[in-house]
Amino acid sequence: MNILLLGIDKASSIGGYIRPKPWRADVIIIARADPDLRRIILLSIPRDTRAAIPGHSREKIAHAHAYGEVPLTITTVEQLLGIKIDHYVSIDFTTYARMVDILGGIEIDLQKEFNTKHFSFVPGRQILTGKQAYEFVTSRDEPRADLARIDRQQQFLSALLSSLRNKAGILDYAGLYLEFKKSSETSLSLKDILGLAFFIRELKPDEMLMYKMPGRAEYINGVSYWIADPDILQKSWMEIFREKGG
Repeated sequence: MNILLLGIDKASSIGGYIRPKPWRADVIIIARADPDLRRIILLSIPRDTRAAIPGHSREKIAHAHAYGEVPLTITTVEQLLGIKIDHYVSIDFTTYARMVDILGGIEIDLQKEFNTKHFSFVPGRQILTGKQAYEFVTSRDEPRADLARIDRQQQFLSALLSSLRNKAGILDYAGLYLEFKKSSETSLSLKDILGLAFFIRELKPDEMLMYKMPGRAEYINGVSYWIADPDILQKSWMEIFREKGG
């Protein structure tokens, strides 16, 4: 089962004003969940990836959500990678920040110092609050901004899943689901969500694999893009996303 995960940055900050539509997709991740094989594969697509958006031109893939929200984003991703998206989850960044607080924070092991608008993060293990997690995954104030942010997003997601495995109880899951429903969209049923949640609880760290879409940075007509590796469809791990069932 291929699930498209979208992070939508609707608010200017935690508790800030809600930006008017259209909203772009700041996070685009494909998750392949295979309960039978006990694994989850995650592929992050940089938001600046140049892609053919149906009905529009070749431009940044994040714009697909601004033009046609989830349906157009799904079509664009499917055409870019030659895969079938079975379900989607679209979540506002401020929602996941509140979910972090429900879990009592998320433990992150930082390898280097990192500063955002409101916080300074030092190397080592630390517990991030919801507000800290929000800036940790959204900040672009460093070199390799988009790719560095993907690294942090993947580190955060790994830590979040670890927290769900190790300390989340029934009441936590209930609270997370209620918070999720407030401002998120998904094609997954409650049964699907609970099934995935309990599947994740049983996974070991090495059973969750993460990839970034290979490519290169390039300026075209003065605009910065991520150009996908033309041989991406030949990558052995891409076959995982084209398998039926799961």
